[in-house]
Amino acid sequence: MRNSKKLDKAVQIAATTLSPWTIEEIGKMTWDRMRDARSKENDRLIDESRDIIKPYLDNTYSHKMEGFKTLLDELENLVAEVNRGSSYKWLNDSFGKDLGKYFELRRKNNSILNRTDYDMVMAWVERNELQTATMDSNDSWGYREGSGHKTYPLNDIPEDLMGKMSVLHNVEQETYIPDVGVRVGEGVYYVYE
Repeated sequence: MRNSKKLDKAVQIAATTLSPWTIEEIGKMTWDRMRDARSKENDRLIDESRDIIKPYLDNTYSHKMEGFKTLLDELENLVAEVNRGSSYKWLNDSFGKDLGKYFELRRKNNSILNRTDYDMVMAWVERNELQTATMDSNDSWGYREGSGHKTYPLNDIPEDLMGKMSVLHNVEQETYIPDVGVRVGEGVYYVYE
């Protein structure tokens, strides 16, 4: 499997920088940063969705939209029908487009809320091998000794894991990507299994 030049450089830096630390030390240094990145993305999606719907509702209701779950579900179904080519046409096209954006943001937000921190593995390079550790809720930062610790030679990293790490390597550090994960440090990743 071929690695990008950027990933090769990250692997070299991580191998020399991280090797003296234990799994516990790496986890304690990075766990809160991963959780903060998830929370920041969740808040951003909520704020953006409120900004989209705000012009159509007064300020009181735009902050309490989840109280209208049945109405929202019906509107979402209507948006989906229109997008599938239904004969229904919006009276106000911009309203229909804004509803589509609103529900897309809601789906992204739900993908964050429906996954937990413990659905992730922490991945880092140590001694020229990729190390992964499964997160567990028994400790404050989420790792239990011996739980799901795996080692992969750098030329035999599972394709799914390599793909997610490559995506995260190419975005700004601490940028959370739903269903992918977050890079919390140079060569330290939390990725969904």
